[in-house]
Parts: sequence; structure tokens; C-alpha cells
Amino acid sequence: DSNTCSNSDSTVIQLYICVGITEQGEDIAISVYPNPNTGKFTIEKPVGFKKDIKVNVLDATSKLIIEEIIPISKQNVEIDIANYSDGVYYLQLIVDEEVFVKQILKQ
Repeated sequence: DSNTCSNSDSTVIQLYICVGITEQGEDIAISVYPNPNTGKFTIEKPVGFKKDIKVNVLDATSKLIIEEIIPISKQNVEIDIANYSDGVYYLQLIVDEEVFVKQILKQ
């Protein structure tokens, strides 16, 4: 200005894109069979897979109906939804912090 004074300021802004969904390079090859089914189906880990898998079964409205864990020591688990109505169900397969979703059909 006319008094030879000057002033400046700076602000650092960091942006983090955090939408809660990470891109997955590939599925972890968990098998679900039979699909479609009549109420009983098996979830099987790939050979050599050395992690626990948390399994959530959700109905078509996303209501949680079954929670199960396939521990490291077990290769598969059988799920029974025979007492639930026919339709589409979703499996949330959680490994560490990653969530994989598979769709199944009960007829």
C-alpha cells in the first residue's frame, strides 16, 4: 500500500476421497453352491485360503437374517434358509476389511 506495508496468507487444503468402497482387482474365488437352491447351500473357501471369513446373509430388503464365521481351520460352512421365503438373498463375505457380495436365489 502507500505506507509500503504488505501482507500475505496461505492455506493448505488436503482432500481425501473416502467413500468407504475400495476397488477390487478380483474376487477371492469363494464358491457358493448350489445356486439357485431350495434353502440349503454351501459356502466354500478356496484351497489354501488362510483367513477367517465372516458371512452375513441378507434378504432382499437388506435385513440381516444370519451371521456365520468360517474360521481359518474350516474349509466350508452350510447355510440353511429353508424357513425363509423364496427369493433373492445377498451374501456379504467379509475378509479383513474387504467386503465381497454374492447373490443367491432360493426357489
